[in-house]
Amino acid sequence: MAYGTSGSPPNIPPNATLQFNMELLSWTTIKDICKDGGIFKKILTEGDKCDNPEDPDEVLVKFEARLEDGMVIAQSDRVEFTINKGYFCPTLSKVVKTMKKGEKVLVTMKPQNGLEEKG
Repeated sequence: MAYGTSGSPPNIPPNATLQFNMELLSWTTIKDICKDGGIFKKILTEGDKCDNPEDPDEVLVKFEARLEDGMVIAQSDRVEFTINKGYFCPTLSKVVKTMKKGEKVLVTMKPQNGLEEKG
């Protein structure tokens, strides 16, 4: 579990046992929305302690979608949609169902959970 037979010269010899003194200072929970490694949600700002929206609720959201290189591919300051009909891509509805009013999140989605193959 460490550096094994090769070590990490010049500081760590081969087959060394490592010891760490650690203190956990804080953490940010990242939730796997679908439990399949496809959509991750990191809460940036906590929302109200109210119910989550559900099908067929209408929601009003602000969003910006970026590629990994930072290029903005879509954005809206105000878009209203019905959760069960969705908007832009299926991920938005899945994530919104887990959110509270006023909550701000960073969502990372793998290609299989995003747009159609055509983009």
